[in-house]
Amino acid sequence: VWHVAAHEVGHAIYNLASVQDCFSQPGNVSLLEEPRAELTALFTLKLLFEQDVLTRPQLDKAVAHFALDALRYFAKYDSE
Repeated sequence: VWHVAAHEVGHAIYNLASVQDCFSQPGNVSLLEEPRAELTALFTLKLLFEQDVLTRPQLDKAVAHFALDALRYFAKYDSE
């Protein structure tokens, strides 16, 4: 759950949809925004660990869930 909230905050921080008109192809907004939101989520997990909010086993579990959740993109976009 830790990474989901941070991911959504990442969308709010970058809010690339507000400058969508600046892109030659509006679809590029998603290509840029999703990775930035994911990086925000990972960085938040790191900060939570450094501030002793998460223990190492909790961090490991959260990162594993984060990685497994990311695998759904392969199924979603039929990646090979």
